[in-house]
Amino acid sequence: KFNVRLKVSGLVDPWRLYGLLQQDTVFATRTGEAIGKILAEQHTKIERQAVAGWLSREIRFPVDPVLIRDRIPQVINDAGLFSEIGAVLRQYEALQIEATDYVLVHSDLGLHNLAFDPDTLTVQGIFDYEEAAWADRHHDFRYLVFDFDRSEILEAALAVYEPAVGVQLS
Repeated sequence: KFNVRLKVSGLVDPWRLYGLLQQDTVFATRTGEAIGKILAEQHTKIERQAVAGWLSREIRFPVDPVLIRDRIPQVINDAGLFSEIGAVLRQYEALQIEATDYVLVHSDLGLHNLAFDPDTLTVQGIFDYEEAAWADRHHDFRYLVFDFDRSEILEAALAVYEPAVGVQLS
């Protein structure tokens, strides 16, 4: 049975792990596979009725696109970049989320919320469900995209997750 209240012990060292992900494609793939397996279980074992009435249907981030638009001029004065950001926000607002894509999402899943075995560096589990919500499953994969040229962690997570859940993510 899936239990988000189960204490997860292990190493939590996001910067060290980020460095390892950057250097070691085997570690990145293994980590992605473990995350995909955990998310497949999380997204399929908990049904809406179990969380109705107390779990939020809104995630905290990204914030409302209107608020983002209002704040952008305080941060940048590049009209071209402002236009590109506006296009991305319009695309996000236009998304139609299928009812079947709503699941229990962690919504802040990153290296800072993963515990690893200190000796083998295998994922022991996910913790800190403070920002959990009944929302679009895609949000649990957004922080698996890093600022380096490879995407093993995301690809490995999807390779495990999609067949297990029977859903292809966009």
